[in-house]
Amino acid sequence: MNKIIISTVLIYLFFHSSYGQGYHYSLNLTEIESDELEITLDCPIITSDAIIYYFPKTIPGTYSELDYGRYIKKLSAYDEFGNKLKIKKIDINTFEISNAKTLRKIKYKVVDTFDEKVKKKNKIFEPAGTNFEKDKVFIFNNGGMFGCFENMEDQTFYLEIKKDETLNGFSSLESNTNSNEILFSAIDYHQLIDCPIFFTSKKSEQINIGGCNINIATYANSDSSSYYVKKEILDLFNAIELFTGRLPVLNYNLLIYYEDMIKDIEKLNLDTTNLSNISLVKALKFQRLFKGKAFGALEHGTSSLYFLPYLENMDYTSNLTDVIIHEFMHIYTPLSLHSNLIGDFNYLKPQMSQHLWLYEGITEYFSLQIQMQGKLIDFEDLLYGEIKQKIESSLTYPDSIPFTEMSMNVLEDPYKELYMQVYDRGAIMAMLLDFEIMRLTSGNQTLKSVIFELAEKYGPNKSFNEDTFISEFVSLINPDLQKFFDDYVSGKKPLDIKGGFEVVGIKFDREQKGKIPVNILSKKENDIKYSPVIVNGKKKITKVGPNELVGFKKGDLVDIQESIDCYRDQNGDFVPAGTIIFLNVLRDNREVKLSFAAKYKEGSLFNVLKIDGDKTIMQQKLFDIWTN
Repeated sequence: MNKIIISTVLIYLFFHSSYGQGYHYSLNLTEIESDELEITLDCPIITSDAIIYYFPKTIPGTYSELDYGRYIKKLSAYDEFGNKLKIKKIDINTFEISNAKTLRKIKYKVVDTFDEKVKKKNKIFEPAGTNFEKDKVFIFNNGGMFGCFENMEDQTFYLEIKKDETLNGFSSLESNTNSNEILFSAIDYHQLIDCPIFFTSKKSEQINIGGCNINIATYANSDSSSYYVKKEILDLFNAIELFTGRLPVLNYNLLIYYEDMIKDIEKLNLDTTNLSNISLVKALKFQRLFKGKAFGALEHGTSSLYFLPYLENMDYTSNLTDVIIHEFMHIYTPLSLHSNLIGDFNYLKPQMSQHLWLYEGITEYFSLQIQMQGKLIDFEDLLYGEIKQKIESSLTYPDSIPFTEMSMNVLEDPYKELYMQVYDRGAIMAMLLDFEIMRLTSGNQTLKSVIFELAEKYGPNKSFNEDTFISEFVSLINPDLQKFFDDYVSGKKPLDIKGGFEVVGIKFDREQKGKIPVNILSKKENDIKYSPVIVNGKKKITKVGPNELVGFKKGDLVDIQESIDCYRDQNGDFVPAGTIIFLNVLRDNREVKLSFAAKYKEGSLFNVLKIDGDKTIMQQKLFDIWTN
């Protein structure tokens, strides 16, 4: 009882002791109506006759226009006597309030971005959005909840949130709580934006890895989702620790929302345990279920927020490894290594940085390297799988638009259509930059060592110069590295993938003509039919004809990549025609090894990778540094 009284007193003092200084927001989660919450702001002291009150056009980490103001309704301003003040709406995000010296209170309603239908094409990416489900889950990306006065971003923000006792709140903000109320504080608007708030009625979990406390808060159709995530993330965080030397933060929040797709799927009468065995029509309908839903994640300084699909009987941790590692490694770039354009982010009129090669490309590359060095995936599987796929994707983007030019203009046409290249072309560019750094320093420096050195120098509260950073980067390594940036990052030359791989003893050919394997998963080249749906990289055989080459049976699940790799020997060369080769398939939920004679045809293979079995001493040294 005494603890409850003391806690209540502390909460009251926490919220009211600084009245008139800073922003004091209050709302009640139990009073939600039609996916709308009412928010009240007790304003800081205003010294000007008029003041601009705004919601962000976009926020750091997202590279599209969000226009949170679209979801704000019935905004009113009042003086201390409750009289309404005149408000002029300047644009979709901005309100000008007259007689601002008398301003004491602002009230408005916020609409849930997950469910609200908007006319604009730029629907808010769910991990940057808001979601209100009474007594179940609330997601606050705070730019979509709480506005700010122009040029008053540096004041303290206080949030007083009343809630049902069944909801637990999670955030990296400082907080104080009792069963029915929780209070958060942020030192300024930048911290408020950087710390989403996640309320869930489901059980959470916690794990400590390398001295870092990791909170796992989830919302799904099961109370056990956090438990399953906890079980699976141990290896990946150990791999991160191996790569970084130590986890860079003491506390971290994984905030994961699973969108329940089961009811929609039931309408299609689909068996989610056997998605491969469906018709083309149903496959297209299944694909439409996901249209308009931006599954993914958004990084923050000591947390990340995920929006993921849930299908019945699907593993809660399916496909989480890549995305969790990527979001966590954003702690280094851009959260600990960023330009002044991010450090002093302009939420009203954002100016985008030219350094997406750093913020996204390098982060995605590091996520691959962590999986490789942490043995989360076999090197050959990574090289011939995801790395090859990223190479193929990167080659579809135009070299005529420099990466830096795309970055600076990513909110505008035609550049915004090219943004997704940061995860493919950007990652391959980062890999080649790593190879070049190792080549120029004979392995004494790597991309990782340079990034960690710079992150240590700057940290989250200090920005580098947007215009001179590449020169600073080059100065840490070798003047000859400038040519790489001039050619590939800010220039228009096609990436030298072949020359880059040669540094670490891997051969790359854009096109290889001659005898190539017959495609055993082709309807034209083998007497089979298969399901149009590919699940986890596997095709399902639906019909086998009399001239089938391998020994497939109806219902077999065949890994697409393995159907090609089975033709290669241990050195990566194709075996001679007629050689008996082996392929594992999944048949009736058990693995079966099939054997058949290698058969070839005339043709071309593209983007062929092969590990050189006769590396030079330096190639072997750099290969070992890269992979271990």
